[in-house]
Amino acid sequence: QEFPHRPLQLSMFTFSEEAKSCSDDLYDKTMKFDLVLSLEVAEHIAVQYQSELIRRLASATSKYLVFSAARPDQGGTGHIDDSMHSRTWWIEQLSQQGLTYLPQLSRALRYVTSRPDRPYDLGYNLIAMGANGAPDVEEIPPLAHDCMYHPKFKIEWREGDRQYLDYEEREYSQKHNLPEYLPLRQPCPFPSDENMEKRRLWVEGQEQALWPELDHLIRLVKSHELKCRI
Repeated sequence: QEFPHRPLQLSMFTFSEEAKSCSDDLYDKTMKFDLVLSLEVAEHIAVQYQSELIRRLASATSKYLVFSAARPDQGGTGHIDDSMHSRTWWIEQLSQQGLTYLPQLSRALRYVTSRPDRPYDLGYNLIAMGANGAPDVEEIPPLAHDCMYHPKFKIEWREGDRQYLDYEEREYSQKHNLPEYLPLRQPCPFPSDENMEKRRLWVEGQEQALWPELDHLIRLVKSHELKCRI
């Protein structure tokens, strides 16, 4: 049976010559958006097309671009070695397109979005860039003060009520005279096993709500009611 509101997907390689006419219509240079997202995608795009990707992202951004891409030596499926760069590299490339790095919003978003599930990629790689004078934030969003959302990190980038990332970020901040850390009003302790179980059940419920068909198939496979052919 067809589920209501089934999403439709257009799958094409927008950088190819064959798709140029279609992609030019989709990526109209006059189209602007307050928020543009590109999360863990750029490392899957061949290096010769990355300059065009950067140009398109910057051109479409009228206020905020939230960007994340796999760093060198990060594990994953389908990553292209030559297409994996440091955060600083991406910041510099996007800055050359007229965007401004927003260090405090970057830290706040990492704090919220990485959570226990994505510390290895979003927790490190995510950056926020601004266009047309888009303001940075001064404090962590209130949502982050729910300790259920706190990522299970035990690394150097949090000291008491100060949130920063690593030495690469500190060096960049010092070089460009930017704030070196984001203050936390209510720093969360690292989550207990009980908090982690609460978080796991919450994520499970979200997955069931967002992808009911996929969740159903996964449950059938795990219960051995449905077997995959190899």
